[in-house]
Amino acid sequence: MKPKETKVTRENLTWLLESPVEVKMELLQSHLSVCQLIINQILEECQNSLAGARYDRNKPHGGRYSRWGYNEGSVRIADEKIGIKVPRLIDHQDDSTFNVPEYTSMQDNRAGEERIMKGMLKGLSTRNYQGVIDLAGEAFGMSKSAISKRFVEQTSQALEEFNARKFSNRQFIAMMIDGIELGGDMMIIALGITNHGEKVILDFVHAATENHRPIKAMLMRIKERGFKVGSGFLVVIDGSKGIHKAVSESFPKQAIIQRCVWHKFKNVISYLPEKHHQWFKESYYEALESGTYQMAMTLLSKLAKEVKIINESAAKSLLEGVEELLSLHKIATVKKDPRLIKYLRISLSTTNCIENLNSGLRRHFGRVDRWVNSNQRSRWLAAAALELEPRLKKIRHAKKLVDIYEGIQLYLKPINRKQLLSS
Repeated sequence: MKPKETKVTRENLTWLLESPVEVKMELLQSHLSVCQLIINQILEECQNSLAGARYDRNKPHGGRYSRWGYNEGSVRIADEKIGIKVPRLIDHQDDSTFNVPEYTSMQDNRAGEERIMKGMLKGLSTRNYQGVIDLAGEAFGMSKSAISKRFVEQTSQALEEFNARKFSNRQFIAMMIDGIELGGDMMIIALGITNHGEKVILDFVHAATENHRPIKAMLMRIKERGFKVGSGFLVVIDGSKGIHKAVSESFPKQAIIQRCVWHKFKNVISYLPEKHHQWFKESYYEALESGTYQMAMTLLSKLAKEVKIINESAAKSLLEGVEELLSLHKIATVKKDPRLIKYLRISLSTTNCIENLNSGLRRHFGRVDRWVNSNQRSRWLAAAALELEPRLKKIRHAKKLVDIYEGIQLYLKPINRKQLLSS
């Protein structure tokens, strides 16, 4: 005679002791059923401590708590998940209902699993898990196959959580877009910066290259999830034509594109002999430190003429997209606040913020030597993003973002833009 599963999920050790011998023998062959009974015993004792024994008139806590049915729940034992009925209680003081507290403690036993996931995200593999990390029983002696299975489950949940996030309760001032390579494929990442200087990992897309179509699809998803930018915002990119086109098509009237000044520097010096690198670097950054658009453009034009004597291709590279190289300068100029360049040039005219994020992701993925499929890449990236995001620092001089936002609104007015570019 095999006991019904529904019976075991509700009964405790008293029921076992009062059962026929054949039932006891059957249960002893299944340690999970015994564990189930012990868990039920613990939960019932907790329920009694709050609401009193069933049918007992002498209720503890002045009768404040009463039984309120059961919820479906589960607890992991070793590699298995045990289904249980979780007792619920009602608090008559405020009519709130809750699970017995011990159930939460039982759920917290998954701390070992969380440490496994964090460890694997930081570069451990299932092959070296047992030799590298000692969970001292927290992992219940799990095998490598069980660890892999559990990791897939947890990263799948992380991916669902990441994709379900909404942004409608935040106001964004800027966005940065860049790619990171995982196993020969490109993962394009969008990072948002709020009006308080907080960094939010918005979304990512798996693409063979920085082609505009998948990037545009990612940007449309971000918009659908409540991405708010007011009348305009700054988008910092590395100069990729695909990213540029995707941004222009997705935010035709809102996006002010800022080309990363560091990527531009690297592109230009790739054409120049090494003996000219230091001279060019000093002259280039001297121009960018100018507090106004007009002064910066004058110095960059002069520098391009000097570079042209050495290498015409280098000069052409410097002038390509130069207007977008100075978008932050334009905003500071129409706002009539040259100090904005001093405070925010590093944060908002380069992709440093997202490069730092990518460095953190590489530390997590550095020892992964085999990427199986797209889902694996997405799961790992989502889990790592949720792990890293709370530790991302605000951008420096975040209080100045109010002025940047005002400058963006001023620059987007056609009359202001026309006057600026004609002066």
